[in-house]
Amino acid sequence: MSSFKKFLISSRIFQFLFGLLFFLILSKTWLNHTSVNATTAFTELCLNQERLSEEAQYTVSILLEKARNADCEIAARHLAQLDKLDLSATEIKDLTPLSSFQKITELYIADNQIIDITPLSYLKRIEKLELSNNSISDISPLANMKKLETLWMWNNQVSSLKPLAKLKNLTHLYLPNNKIVNLRPIAFLKNLEAIIFDNNQITDISALSLLDKLIGVSLMKNKIEDISSLENLENLKVFMAPYNRINDLSPLEKLSQLNLLILDNNLVKDIRPLSNLLNLEKVHLSHNTIVDITPLSFLPKLSYIQLNNNRIKDTSSLKNLTQVTHLNIANNPLNYLNCPMETDSICRF
Repeated sequence: MSSFKKFLISSRIFQFLFGLLFFLILSKTWLNHTSVNATTAFTELCLNQERLSEEAQYTVSILLEKARNADCEIAARHLAQLDKLDLSATEIKDLTPLSSFQKITELYIADNQIIDITPLSYLKRIEKLELSNNSISDISPLANMKKLETLWMWNNQVSSLKPLAKLKNLTHLYLPNNKIVNLRPIAFLKNLEAIIFDNNQITDISALSLLDKLIGVSLMKNKIEDISSLENLENLKVFMAPYNRINDLSPLEKLSQLNLLILDNNLVKDIRPLSNLLNLEKVHLSHNTIVDITPLSFLPKLSYIQLNNNRIKDTSSLKNLTQVTHLNIANNPLNYLNCPMETDSICRF
């Protein structure tokens, strides 16, 4: 190898190492700078509480308790170093004192009296955010949380998901008991693995059709009729949509990974599309209009079967399912009150 080539390789290695070192120094400097800013900002708020609203003063007092120190400067230094902060069930309303803690990656503020989350717009490093059981309707302050992976917002007043549309790192999204109608804003969040939208006002789930990493979907108590958008979600293992208006199960017939299916209180009559779901272990189909349950006899892993309140007359087709530990066939027009399983105690009549 010529001396020139050796020099060139050595030069490139040096450039790479220098660049890496520069990046590490810059990152550390930025983090230190962030901590200093957070310390200064909170200290000023803490020392000048008379300028704050009563709600903000209360939040400061909770933060001082969390730091276990009444000295504003000492508490500020401690809080500025935290990457995880849990203020759940502390009755806080005003999040203003949190806005300077930009090092936080996990924030838990469930079970409070929060309406306005504007101060969270400064917390760009958050990966996990718990906001359940508050009174939040506007989630636009979350729009720039590019690192957000998990969002819990049970029991709020959210109606629009538009602020989440560009949060590509989201993997877990939980917003049951809100006022959501439209799922289109999440249609291109391709990293989503689990979603819960129970008890909303959803009729159309076509936005889910491209979310092929989905493993779990829960849509209980909505107004859904058509589930055709699920037909290509080959990784789906859990689908829960009781209390809807679903009657056609054919979109599920190729979902070979499915192991939990909950479709109680729907309009299901024909369960033949389930006959090839060989990984299905638990099936809940109570309060439907099912007559023929023969398709279930081809599912060797079934262990839990809920079929009460249907129109079933004959259960003998289930007799060869050896893994079943629970079979509820109560409130059906059965020809015979005989348990088809080997042990009678397995059956509920």
